[in-house]
Amino acid sequence: SSPTPSSPGDALPAHTSAQGSGAPSFFERERERLVAEIAEGLGTMIDHSNALNRKLEESISVGREFEPIAGLWGRFADVMGAAGVPDLSSAPARAAAADGDEEQDNGGLNRSRGAADGLPPGVAPGGGLVYGRDA
Repeated sequence: SSPTPSSPGDALPAHTSAQGSGAPSFFERERERLVAEIAEGLGTMIDHSNALNRKLEESISVGREFEPIAGLWGRFADVMGAAGVPDLSSAPARAAAADGDEEQDNGGLNRSRGAADGLPPGVAPGGGLVYGRDA
């Protein structure tokens, strides 16, 4: 009858080298090497995590520097709105959204509209004159 192991570490017999029982076995040497490699990898990972954390804190602090300015502009907009000045900042946004809808209706192609609509392809508005040089 074979002896039953008392713990998982006792399940595999320790193979010692021919130099005697005091020398570490191949398993023990490999275990120590792997433990050292894992510890080195964890140390590197912690260093990288700390560097990432510092960068995130820096970017958050840069964003926080603009909060007072944004608050001032918000109060300014409130004062201007209370004084009866219309909010024109949303008009370009509505126009851009409408252009986007129209562009989508045209299959994604939308030409600019203006004085150059009647020009053939490749002709610049103004007849190709460079103002300041050809004047």
